[in-house]
Amino acid sequence: MELRVLQIPAALVITAIAASVSGGACVDPQGTFDDFAERDEKIVKPTEAPAVSTGVVEGCVVPVAGSAAEGTYLFALSAQLENTQPLMFRADVTFGADAAAPTISFTLTPLRTPYRSAADNESLALYEEIPPTLEIGGPFALDAEGKFSADLKKDLSVDGKANLFSPNALVATIKLGLSNQICEPAEGVAPTTICGAVTGMVTKPIPLELNEGENFYAMTKYDGVTIPPEIFYDCALSVADAPL
Repeated sequence: MELRVLQIPAALVITAIAASVSGGACVDPQGTFDDFAERDEKIVKPTEAPAVSTGVVEGCVVPVAGSAAEGTYLFALSAQLENTQPLMFRADVTFGADAAAPTISFTLTPLRTPYRSAADNESLALYEEIPPTLEIGGPFALDAEGKFSADLKKDLSVDGKANLFSPNALVATIKLGLSNQICEPAEGVAPTTICGAVTGMVTKPIPLELNEGENFYAMTKYDGVTIPPEIFYDCALSVADAPL
């Protein structure tokens, strides 16, 4: 099945959303957004889109508490408005202790977006954490193949300094679709990436459905200090744009 990723220039997104939150600048914010989305239909779309991996690793060792798979990941959420410039979070990942009923838990802390000019975020270092940490629910069950899906129990709220799309908070209710396998590729070795699909609904600054097949996430293991040189945002290991 062919997946089509809607890629809308960030400048258009910022213009539409800024108008919707600026008071008297726009009396019909939804109409403005619909108009700009209609114009996007005239843009030539890629013929192929990143695919979610469905391959099965034989003999997958599903992580448990204390596994090398626990720790800090860079969580990149690729939204359909600008897939190559994802929202970024620090994810602190843990696993359940019961190997017979494995689970995954994690928290998310927004990071300053690298896709705004320094003038917009001059008080923050690149990728600086922007509290509060989001307690998103869980633990989430891992199946026998080391996969999980998760309806986040609380809205994902991202400060304007952490998102490209609006100077105000972006709020969304999201679901992480069935992930790739989370396995120790060898005993005591952590997986480098946890990834999957995203669906849901943006509720602020304006309503927007996150369409199936157009939104993705990837978590890449790192030391919690030095951002990886390549930031992946889907299971095809597509690389995010470089910082501005």
